[in-house]
Amino acid sequence: MPAGLRRLLGFVTIVLAVPVAAAWSASDDVPPHESLFEDDALALLAEDPAYAAVVADPRVVCLPDAGDPNAPLVEFVFVTSNPKARLPEKEMVATAAWVDHIFAESAATHSPGSFRAVRWAQKQVGPDRCVPAVRKVVVDDPGFAQWAKPNGSWSRFRRSILEAVGSQPSAPRRYLVWVDFHKPGYCGHGEMPADTRPDPEVNHANRSTQIAVVYSGCHGRINATEAHELVHTFGAVLPVAPHADDAHCGDHYDRMCVGAAKRAVCGEDVWRRLLDCGGDDYFNPGRPLVGKNGKRYWNTADSVFLTSERPSWWPAVDNEAQSKPKKTGQVPPAKQPKAQPEQKKRTTGASIETFSDSVGHVFAGEIAQLTAAGITRGCGPDRFCPDQPVTRGQMAAFLVRALDLPPADTTFADTKGHTFAADIAALARSGITRGCGPDRFCPDQPVTRGQMAAFLVRALRLDG
Repeated sequence: MPAGLRRLLGFVTIVLAVPVAAAWSASDDVPPHESLFEDDALALLAEDPAYAAVVADPRVVCLPDAGDPNAPLVEFVFVTSNPKARLPEKEMVATAAWVDHIFAESAATHSPGSFRAVRWAQKQVGPDRCVPAVRKVVVDDPGFAQWAKPNGSWSRFRRSILEAVGSQPSAPRRYLVWVDFHKPGYCGHGEMPADTRPDPEVNHANRSTQIAVVYSGCHGRINATEAHELVHTFGAVLPVAPHADDAHCGDHYDRMCVGAAKRAVCGEDVWRRLLDCGGDDYFNPGRPLVGKNGKRYWNTADSVFLTSERPSWWPAVDNEAQSKPKKTGQVPPAKQPKAQPEQKKRTTGASIETFSDSVGHVFAGEIAQLTAAGITRGCGPDRFCPDQPVTRGQMAAFLVRALDLPPADTTFADTKGHTFAADIAALARSGITRGCGPDRFCPDQPVTRGQMAAFLVRALRLDG
């Protein structure tokens, strides 16, 4: 048996654990949660080339059911009490595209090959080209303006907005609202459903109406207050999350981890614009989330207000190196570990360099051996994500490297253009995989223990 495969066999149990959870009921009366990005350490640089590229050519994912009044959609509205106020349409369109980039890049970073983007209420402006259907809403209600005062009533403010936009209680909606007044000390507020049930079919975060508000002075900035508040309305960050801290998280840094750092697990500046740097608190399309009580709970990556269908015009793989912001000097913790490129990991005598997030882990030795053998390349810069389950595509890559299988052409319809298409094809040609259905491999689904057993039996030729 190849030495690489022996190491893989010794490691495989950790990536196949699938926890189970009971459900909580949720309350609809959840107070809003605020963003303080004006003075927060999450500030980003405006010269980020990824931001510049998105703003230069903004578009959103075209939805086949965008005209369905009962389809779950996010509506982007500019709400004002001034009938003469200008609708900042260009800025709103660019902001929606930037929010989509944050969701998509976050999904691909957590789970290579996966995709998430917002299901915007939209209009088509060209072949396979859509933009959000932004609109100006004039509100004639004193409940709207009173919220700018320190003692304002959120319920009056909320009611004035929903009545003005014509909200229908029967339709699942999220309203991303730009208001034309400044609320001192805040960039935004977002309502948050508090349902922990992991099932998307029943979770309250996939139902009803919630609003996310961004105030004048924070509209459309690179810091993406809009993404922060939208994720609140999708159900983040729940109290049961491992690092929950008053609807945010205490491991830093990402779009929902704000305030003074308690545990800086993500030192790379790029994470400051992404979602859930540890991949374990509120957003991860590649794994279920497990709470402080050891049970599964709601994952915002399963929100019905997100689409997982990547359009043909979207790059299959984002160029991470080109999109990283430069060091800002605004990063408080000076002792954050510096991420090293994957290819620089080498064995040195009796010790083996490993990933920063696997130091002290129960399987740190096995992870280091897999790294040294070239079987794993990690889940991101200097990270292995040791407690995340593995997708079928990732496991294909593990097996191909462990067995040193020759490359092959794409064989399944759902792997064309996928990050692991060549690895999956190599497994298929070697007879190790037969797919998950007719002409399908399901590369982004977690690999089950039973499926892994079948992979290994065929790889080791134990089936005769």
